[in-house]
Amino acid sequence: MELQTKVPLSHLNFQIDYNAQILLLGSCFSDHIGALFSKHQFNTISNPFGIIFHPIPLASLIQRIVHKNYFTEDAFFFHQEQWHSYELHSSMGRTNLSEALRNANEILDLTHNFLNKASHVFITLGTAWGYRLNNTIVTNCHKQSASLFHKELASISLIENALEQIQAAMMYLNPDLKVVYTVSPVRHLKDGFTENSIGKAHLLAGIHAQKEKAKDSKSVSYFPSYEIVMDELRDYRFYKMDLIHPNELAIAYIWESLVAVTFKAATKILLKEVVSIQNGLDHRPFNPTAEAHKKFLQTLGRRMAKIKRQYPHMFP
Repeated sequence: MELQTKVPLSHLNFQIDYNAQILLLGSCFSDHIGALFSKHQFNTISNPFGIIFHPIPLASLIQRIVHKNYFTEDAFFFHQEQWHSYELHSSMGRTNLSEALRNANEILDLTHNFLNKASHVFITLGTAWGYRLNNTIVTNCHKQSASLFHKELASISLIENALEQIQAAMMYLNPDLKVVYTVSPVRHLKDGFTENSIGKAHLLAGIHAQKEKAKDSKSVSYFPSYEIVMDELRDYRFYKMDLIHPNELAIAYIWESLVAVTFKAATKILLKEVVSIQNGLDHRPFNPTAEAHKKFLQTLGRRMAKIKRQYPHMFP
């Protein structure tokens, strides 16, 4: 008896190994997957400017990164004792304007340099509902009055156009880049139940259109994280207490699905060794000074050194 509707998974157009340099951008789900890449010793950066749910401000930020269009003071405003930018997440806020500006531009440089050498970019879109201020969809409202903004749904064509801008900008900087799009399985129920479904549908349709345009180059793939949660994991035991965000079990399940279709065979073997070493490092001994534990650590050190000879970025 089948108790799940399994989402058919196909291998992506391109595979990932431990030589990969991976940038993850978009919703909070990018942070969860990025944390797992990092935990398993991949060379990654996840959401360096903070979470961005909407494809239009994400496209603007990526173009700024690619062309090194540095932030200036007029990009910031003072609110609740911090300097913020409508282009950035609230975590980028600082109490001092010069510090906010310096921090944003340092991260811009870091991200530009990383993207220039990246092999893969994962982009997770969260919602098609956005808030417009002065003809611009903002990244974050920074807890300001809703009366300042106009809430609107981005059309499929606008989303498709934003993804085209993302693709063109990144390929301009790094023509060999491989892009993986996903849609966040986190439901934006504050927009409304029906509105959330409409927003996700617009994102999926926009990604599908962009993927079709790029199918000859095989530089764009789609991973169905949204579909896995909605169909395979349609049970509240896979959610946190808010009943909206996938819990650790769900994220681990999605990670295993991602590994299955994106990792090379040799990478999967090495991944098992990395997990074994990581478990050893996480072990808390009853007696840290015992000879047996010292020998155990020495063995772990030799195993890590063997891997580092081939992949210097691992186990820093």
